[in-house]
Amino acid sequence: MAVRNEVVGTATIDLAYGGRTVDIHTFTLPIQQGLIAAKGKADLDGSTDIQVVASKVPVATLLPLVTQDMQGSESWNFIINVNGQTKSPKIEFSSEVEHAVVNGIGLDQLSLLGTMEDHVLRIQQGMIKKSRFFHKNFVEICQYPHSSHPTISLQIRRSSLICM
Repeated sequence: MAVRNEVVGTATIDLAYGGRTVDIHTFTLPIQQGLIAAKGKADLDGSTDIQVVASKVPVATLLPLVTQDMQGSESWNFIINVNGQTKSPKIEFSSEVEHAVVNGIGLDQLSLLGTMEDHVLRIQQGMIKKSRFFHKNFVEICQYPHSSHPTISLQIRRSSLICM
């Protein structure tokens, strides 16, 4: 597998496709000391149930797929569960990056725990930790794509800064 023309690892995949259904029996992608694994099934006319897990994946290898504004020197761990109707599934996720650098600011830990369902992204907990301080956020982002003027609303339900 290559990310931005750089080979990051060799994936092993066992899947079946037929009748507009993809069945991932196994997917593994070792990347240095880390691993990404997935399994599940998606029926394009029905329901989806897919799980993706990553453990100790070097963050610098995959972040270019998502953003150029963040770097990391350590590992990325995440869990993603996708289930429900394929056209509008519920997505649950948990993600943690150790020693992230965002806009030039080094952080000890950056983590998110959330869901997405019915065009609403909910961050149940977002945490940024640096030295003795950490900041927690609880955020809801709604997208209304079916209106004549698609809009996004952001509601920060609770935010706290704690000194340990």
